[in-house]
Amino acid sequence: MDIDVEQIMQEIRDELKAKNDWADLPPFESVPIRGCSGGKTTPDSPRGEFAQEVEAMNRSWELRYVWPLSPNPVRRVSQRVIKRLLKFLLLQVMWQQNEFNAHTVRAMNHTKSSIDDLAEQVAVPKWTAAEIYDQSAGNRLRVELLEDQIAGLVQEVSTLQKKIAELESGQQEAEKNHANSD
Repeated sequence: MDIDVEQIMQEIRDELKAKNDWADLPPFESVPIRGCSGGKTTPDSPRGEFAQEVEAMNRSWELRYVWPLSPNPVRRVSQRVIKRLLKFLLLQVMWQQNEFNAHTVRAMNHTKSSIDDLAEQVAVPKWTAAEIYDQSAGNRLRVELLEDQIAGLVQEVSTLQKKIAELESGQQEAEKNHANSD
């Protein structure tokens, strides 16, 4: 049994034209598609945008086959016919798409949690690196003070060595003079 969807749709259009209800129906392109609302906060970084997109995926992963019917009896009949045709033609595809969407959302949730875990792990070494830098700056000041003190001590030692050398030479001369005078 072959089903000609175009023929059925044309019959519905003709019936609606005959009853002048066709003019009230909006064109297909003007029917709004339910969009995803934004997240709670404005993204500050690519990671924030990623988190918002994952939240939107979690809210809208399932395709729904239900929509409200018109209160007008003629429209209601036509909507029911269209709905049954779509159910016959698209329900299996919708199930497969929902299954794919569910797997994709689970994978993205896992990816997001992995990214969050890695961000936490990276944040700790950054904090430690900043702490180490602060400590090393303090240590550099201590090293500079010690170097200045050592340089001062080296100058004092060299001055003392000169004085010792002078005293030794003076003592040797005094011993020579004392030996010569005997």
